Amino acid sequence: MDEQPAGGPSQSSAGESMTGPTVEADVDPTLGASADPTVDLVLDGNAAAGVLATVFGIDITASPGRCATCHTVSLVGAMRAYVQAPGIVLRCPACSQIVIRIVETPRATYIDARGAAYLVFERTGSG
Repeated sequence: MDEQPAGGPSQSSAGESMTGPTVEADVDPTLGASADPTVDLVLDGNAAAGVLATVFGIDITASPGRCATCHTVSLVGAMRAYVQAPGIVLRCPACSQIVIRIVETPRATYIDARGAAYLVFERTGSG
């Protein structure tokens, strides 16, 4: 019987280890870690914290919002952020629909929140 070399399981001539075939699915060396380029571009909603704080004057990443499509309530910071575009897109973590779009131009900042049934901003200070 063949001895197993030190440092790992033996391999057959077909490239299979004793524990199963070697799988390199979803990895494309020309794209980086994943063959799906959108996977590497997804951040959480905290990536939009700076621009949102500039617009609203407060940090809203801990504010809840309800997706108008699936009605899931999630914190803005928990939404999926796509920032490699002309603007920032925040998507629902449950159904992937667009909740908020943010575009900055030299003259203005545009926020489209029609994908949110609502956003809640807690009041601070005396009540």
